[in-house]
Amino acid sequence: MATVKTVVSWLGILCMMQLLAPASLRAATVDATPAATGCSAPLMLTLRPGLIEPNNHVSMPAAPNIPPRPVVIQVPLYPGATPSSLPMPHAAYSYPASQYLKAATAEYAISTDWTTASNWYRQALMACGYTLAGSGSSGVHGVTVSIGLAMRDPMHAPLEVELAFTHGPAGKTLVLYVAYTITLPPQPAMVPGTPRTVEILSYRALVQGQLAASRPNKYVIVRDSQSIRALIHHLNSLPPPGGVMSCPSDDGSHDELIFGYPDRPRVTVDVYLRGCRFVRSGTTVGFAGADNGLFRLLTSLLARKTAVHLGAPFDARTLRLVALRIHTTDGRASFLTWNPGGTEYTYLDRGALWVADRDNRWRRKIAAGPVAQGTFDASGDFLYRPLVHGALGPLTVVAQASRLDHYRYAVPWAPRTPILGTQAGMGPPWSNGTVGCVRIWFTQGEGIIGIDPHYRSDVAHSRVRLPPLTAATRIAVSCDDSLVAIATPTGGLQIRDVQSGRLLRRLSPPSPVTGLSWATDNHTLAYGTSGIGGTLSDINATSGRQHLLVRLGGDTVQGVTWDPYAHTIAFSRLARTTLAGELDVVNADGSGLRALDRLGGWLAALPQWSNFGGVIGFTRETLGGVPQRTSVEVDYIRPKQVTP
Repeated sequence: MATVKTVVSWLGILCMMQLLAPASLRAATVDATPAATGCSAPLMLTLRPGLIEPNNHVSMPAAPNIPPRPVVIQVPLYPGATPSSLPMPHAAYSYPASQYLKAATAEYAISTDWTTASNWYRQALMACGYTLAGSGSSGVHGVTVSIGLAMRDPMHAPLEVELAFTHGPAGKTLVLYVAYTITLPPQPAMVPGTPRTVEILSYRALVQGQLAASRPNKYVIVRDSQSIRALIHHLNSLPPPGGVMSCPSDDGSHDELIFGYPDRPRVTVDVYLRGCRFVRSGTTVGFAGADNGLFRLLTSLLARKTAVHLGAPFDARTLRLVALRIHTTDGRASFLTWNPGGTEYTYLDRGALWVADRDNRWRRKIAAGPVAQGTFDASGDFLYRPLVHGALGPLTVVAQASRLDHYRYAVPWAPRTPILGTQAGMGPPWSNGTVGCVRIWFTQGEGIIGIDPHYRSDVAHSRVRLPPLTAATRIAVSCDDSLVAIATPTGGLQIRDVQSGRLLRRLSPPSPVTGLSWATDNHTLAYGTSGIGGTLSDINATSGRQHLLVRLGGDTVQGVTWDPYAHTIAFSRLARTTLAGELDVVNADGSGLRALDRLGGWLAALPQWSNFGGVIGFTRETLGGVPQRTSVEVDYIRPKQVTP
């Protein structure tokens, strides 16, 4: 979720911008303008470490290890220009906030207007081989006081020349040159010497923004010298990252390479597989975005027969219950959901919304109620909807008490409909598991809309078109906001792309879909159907692969939840004939079905697996003719640990 709103400069990189202050606007006279023909570059600029622009009191200190040698360039100078020392406090230019900057500045006065001057400089610099990198302006109280031009030398990147134009005295125009480049010191080798072995540990992507996947799932030891030399060649040839770049989302997946030596300490290199695909060895950082050969080599090494598949830490065949703790005892509480880190949870108690830690050492009331729906957003703040005269009230945000900017406010731009989450259809109408990790989604009219409750302007209007909504309609959105599942009694089950609305999968089960639950991998969906022929199944929305997990035979499923690794499912089952409750587990491929706990006389409704991994929270409901009483309980489970 975006927590900072950024205004990007026209240069398109992370910049430090000149501060604007009130100033008067002077008219400029227009003289005959010479045409820029060919490359004439009579002005010499010497770029030295750091940036000093004395007229505007601007400076950027240089890093101690920047290469000291200056860079000398020649640039065009407008005919008849004279040196100037007048300050230009509102000059429209920018520069990278890098301590490895080498820069030079110069200021001149010319006898023409700034539009003519800007056009001449653009033509003159392009004749010298520069390309246009951007243009912009700065203003005071809505009045433009300076215009700017950025030109890039593609043959000597990242060399750029910025020109700012401001009205000067006597009808002249002041021109400020700011030329800069970035010169990084030579990097030490990522992998020095001659290692004898390399251990490669492959880590999955993170899930729901948490470090739940901090355990490798593949492991191999490479001993042949040819493969090791090839790896070292790729790693030591990587260029350092240059400037700020636009990258796809980094999901945390990476390979850890541990090089072993006979006579020196080991060297660890982390190769990130997504995003900008940086590579890090100690303080040395390389950019591997363009080196597909490195990633092909790592894939082939991890595919060797000697590689060990470590599997997921949670497996239905080896899980066992080690503790059961009752957190409330008054018979009027129900579990809602865990926070993103899996260390706290929210629950309702006599209509009030509470938060507690997973070991029940403390609890705190969030809202007195009556509350219809409560959850966390991706930043850990609380979201809830009160009940007002039996209807849903405004969405309310409550910041965590530990924050300096503690606040509570209603979100007027949120639709007055229930929040959509990763689960739907199991338990009370407004119990929906984890909410979106980027935006919070609602139904609106015939479609769905996503908002950021902290920023009014951050709204995603999905192109998904919904069928007519009824009480039996089930809608669930994956945690990464990419996919939405829609189930109706007559239309079967659809999976659509959230942004485009494109239909990805359509299923037509023989009986209505009663429940949906997205896995933490954001592309696997578990769904249950009703009736004697009812089943619990899953489908991979990307590949279309399906698994029949459980034949329910008329049993009712009162909640489905996935472990943090999207490998094992826990679900609450109520037997049709005996009304006995079970908390069952099964793997995503249908293997290992077993009862984690047979409950006898009560049901573990609405189970929610913590992202922390080893606990499942649920609502205890009494059954079998006993007046229903509910409480919040937590199962502590232990996986079989296998590590290299």
